[in-house]
Amino acid sequence: MAAATFQDSAPFTVELRTSRGPGRLLGRAATMILANAIFEAALTAHPGERIVLSQGALVLRDSAPTT
Repeated sequence: MAAATFQDSAPFTVELRTSRGPGRLLGRAATMILANAIFEAALTAHPGERIVLSQGALVLRDSAPTT
């Protein structure tokens, strides 16, 4: 049996997304509670920027305005 990687044990990611290129990973979390805390802190640290919380390909929270 293969050892679990950090990505396996921390499936939630918080990224700073820009229109200029690939996003910047701001944090990883093992639980949704911690992921939400990282997301909220990122909103404060990067006002006006697009912050995305995802689990794999699934976007759970996105600070981009909806139309």
